[in-house]
Amino acid sequence: LVPLAASPHLPLLDMASLAVVQSRLRAQLSCAAERNGAPCRAAGPCTTPRIPKAMPLTTFGGAVRGRTLVAHPTARRTRALSRRGLTVRQALTTELSTRIPVTTVEAGEELAGGHVHVVRFERQGRAGVDLVARIWTPPGHAELVDGESVGLILLNNGEDLAQLVPVVAGLMQGGLARSAVIAAIDPVEPDFYCPYLPAETKEDLTAAPRWDETEGGVKAYLGMIVEQVVPQLQSEFKVSMESDDLIYGGSGLGGVNALCMAMAYPEAFASILIDSPAFWLAERRFLQEVCDAELTSAPIIHVSMGQSDSAKTTEENAEIDKLLVENVSMFADVLSKKFGDERVRYLLDELAEKSTPDRLVEAAMCMLPHTLAAEGGTMLHTFPKKPVSGRSVYIVFSANHCESMMGASTVTVHYGFNGWQDASTVQMHECLGSPGVFVAAISVPSDALEVNYALTDGSHWENNDGCNYRIRLREGKASLASELEKEKRMIEDANRTAYDDQYARAMARKNPGALFFTAPEKLVPGATARVYMDKMRSLAGLASSSRVNFVCGFNDWAVGNQTIDLKPDFNLDGIDWWVGEFEVPETAVDINFSFTNGVEGDGAIWDNNDDNDFSVPIKKMAKNRRVPREIEEMSSAPHGAGTLHICKLKRKEGISRRLRWKIERIVRVWTPPGYDMEAAKSSADGIPVLYLNDGKNLFEDWLAHEGVSWNAGYTASALVEEGKVPPFILVGIDSPGPFRSLSYLPFPPGCGVGGFRPDAERWPGGGVAAYMERLTEEIVPMITSEFGGASDPSRLAFGGASFGGVCAIYAGMHYSHVFGAILAESPSLWSGNARFLEDMRRHEGMLPDRMFMGVGTREYSATRPEESGELDHLLLQYAIEAKDILESKGMQYPRLAFQIEEGGGHHEGAWSWRLKGALEYLLNPWFEDSDGGLPSSTNRQLEH
Repeated sequence: LVPLAASPHLPLLDMASLAVVQSRLRAQLSCAAERNGAPCRAAGPCTTPRIPKAMPLTTFGGAVRGRTLVAHPTARRTRALSRRGLTVRQALTTELSTRIPVTTVEAGEELAGGHVHVVRFERQGRAGVDLVARIWTPPGHAELVDGESVGLILLNNGEDLAQLVPVVAGLMQGGLARSAVIAAIDPVEPDFYCPYLPAETKEDLTAAPRWDETEGGVKAYLGMIVEQVVPQLQSEFKVSMESDDLIYGGSGLGGVNALCMAMAYPEAFASILIDSPAFWLAERRFLQEVCDAELTSAPIIHVSMGQSDSAKTTEENAEIDKLLVENVSMFADVLSKKFGDERVRYLLDELAEKSTPDRLVEAAMCMLPHTLAAEGGTMLHTFPKKPVSGRSVYIVFSANHCESMMGASTVTVHYGFNGWQDASTVQMHECLGSPGVFVAAISVPSDALEVNYALTDGSHWENNDGCNYRIRLREGKASLASELEKEKRMIEDANRTAYDDQYARAMARKNPGALFFTAPEKLVPGATARVYMDKMRSLAGLASSSRVNFVCGFNDWAVGNQTIDLKPDFNLDGIDWWVGEFEVPETAVDINFSFTNGVEGDGAIWDNNDDNDFSVPIKKMAKNRRVPREIEEMSSAPHGAGTLHICKLKRKEGISRRLRWKIERIVRVWTPPGYDMEAAKSSADGIPVLYLNDGKNLFEDWLAHEGVSWNAGYTASALVEEGKVPPFILVGIDSPGPFRSLSYLPFPPGCGVGGFRPDAERWPGGGVAAYMERLTEEIVPMITSEFGGASDPSRLAFGGASFGGVCAIYAGMHYSHVFGAILAESPSLWSGNARFLEDMRRHEGMLPDRMFMGVGTREYSATRPEESGELDHLLLQYAIEAKDILESKGMQYPRLAFQIEEGGGHHEGAWSWRLKGALEYLLNPWFEDSDGGLPSSTNRQLEH
């Protein structure tokens, strides 16, 4: 964009669209007026939250100490200014007069360790307004002595105080900000926020009659803030006299008011927060004048806007939202050109769940380190503690506490997402008043699951001893409009990828030993895809066939069945890849496919994973969500110090009898001592959950393989009662019997190197992706709703042994956004001739927060009639190689714990023996909320 002075062509809202925005605004303004005594004129039931009326107030002060207060003129005087055609800046600087002499206060309730005070700044005279402010003083504020002061965040949105205070208090407690008072002024009549009426035609505003009585009351309001409110706070609440410690902001019309403050009093505040400003005012006259104004100075300005701020997101107002966002984006661009990116920050919010207070919180987090920088503290902080995808993450770094970078004048953050994808850099800013303390804000995409980062001053690196730093993200809930737009982009990207020859060759190099791969690798509903096959790797006899067909169906062959002729496409490293194109239905949740020579009858050749079909993952979108499973029957009995619930699941509707035997039918849920189901369901965070494969083998010897179980319930009981781990739920998922290897392995196991496992030659595999989709989309949500289990990855763990151990490592590679901790016992890495180790080497994405891997020195001999030290050594080396691969990808101790048990075999007895230490290591961090790294409790446990 170019400055507007050179480009006056602004896209305008048409009158119909403007009327929609105005009608919504009128309801909000009427409710705001009612808060101050005027009747609500909103049509229909009013849903705007009311602010409780203040209790009787007592006087504590008199006239403001020797200051002349500039206040609002009469309506007649204001209309005269308008008739004279004054611009915004002229109206703001026109001299006005009237004094406001009286201030009253009452101490209120406790909040976040501090106290809330209700203060009324009373206005005398016929014109003007009383201001009611809710002022939060931080912990320890009463103990301040003369000469000590705190910072100030002043907002003209009284409703935002309760949401803002806990987060700012967390910043202060975490050492990211010095102490500050937060003041939020209750809403006043809207004409005090703006320089003139919102529209040129009076007829459009019949539902808000006060608007035509006065216009342009912003000067009085700003005068009260600067000449009375701030001095009174400085006097009575020990607020700093330095403007570098003061922040002012607002949203909507309050955002316009905040910009007016920046124009009229550019030196009064160090930072200005402008959220969702109503730049459609007077058919965008205000926006035009601001952009054309010659602003000579400005504080640090944070501008934020939501993609669906006009109302609840529906398709009918998407165009209005687009135009409103365009207004603000254009304004932010002009400001950036005038003052530089270092003084202007623009945040476009894609999340429906994020309200205006949430964005003000983000803005405060961006501004606080600049104006209220921490003094001292530790070397590195990130904020918030539990960041959400789609929102900014803030990194505060103290070079004063970093030996290699002490005295650095510039610091750069190198960062990426989901395992260093989309890598980029950002320059950190040195905090005002705190030399050597730097801050940077990272804009996080809505589809990011973790942030990876390291810091450098150009000569030295701070990268967590070569492991880099990670920030675990919670998934944000996107608005309908942004979700639809995101899915549209996903389909477009998938269609491009399907025809991208370079992508196909990269996938061929990535999968040199594979029978097939797809482009894209993860299918997208509603998009085109291609399948590539190396027919020379077919074990069914298709290598010599001159014809190969791809036969696929979706949702257990219920929809989208297709037969595609494959054709030779390209040769890479001696491999001829055949290709075919197919369509993925919008409602597809899974795909089943096979390869054949296209001949019917006796000459037919089918390569179909030993009658179990092949499958690949399908992305989840709005139209293809899986339905959580339901419990049909449940029996419960005491087990250890807790209770074991055997849950028989309802049969899934619409699936074939053939598939019915391959999916989960029973889950075993152990709940800890003192568990209360209703209390757990109503808990905000839920109870942590550990999910384990092979549920039959976990709890009772008489059900377990070879008559020995993991004794998981008794071990969990002991750990909880001893206080070594917090109370948690343990869920065992029964395997589907003969199809166990199908569910747990990414490919058929085969016989292993040298054929030492001939019994496994015909066992199926390749269904692990489908199993993990069922687990995460059907079982986990069921446990959350029925037992109050947690859903945050930092409070979920997953594990298994043998084939189930391979499944656990697979989950750590592909589902670490669901499970933050992984338990892998004696993983059968020999399967597929150790092919899974190659998959681990090629993996470039995320990995879990922590993993425990256990193995014995007699993995083969302990369960076989004959001894084989050679095979014992081979299986041990496979596990050590897996450990080395994980360490090379940054999962070093204490993030990865690896245990070799001397004499340990491949059986439940060995896994039971190691279980107590494994759970203590993995689950101890659940005592604290994990933010992606290892909390201090984990370090305490490891030392123990």
